[in-house]
Amino acid sequence: MLNHPHKMQLVGADRHNLALASALLDQAGWSTQVLEEPAQCLHAKACRWLQLPSSACLREALDDAIAVLEDSRNAFRSRDLAALRWRLLQLREQLYPA
Repeated sequence: MLNHPHKMQLVGADRHNLALASALLDQAGWSTQVLEEPAQCLHAKACRWLQLPSSACLREALDDAIAVLEDSRNAFRSRDLAALRWRLLQLREQLYPA
């Protein structure tokens, strides 16, 4: 067993894969704990990963930024703003495929 003060916590919907991952990590010397939900973590209130905005919130922010750039493209004929809009469109497509 590795000398680490905390257990590695695993969270996911697929119980079979969680059990498999836990067993493999245990064999490798890691102490693990399988959680059903992220909120079960003792450190949930301080965890920066659990405080990230939701996927829907990020999608709304991307859509809003793209719409503002689209609406203002005739007022500000900027290649930089057009390139930014294109990059945001590509990012939205990667994160939220149709």
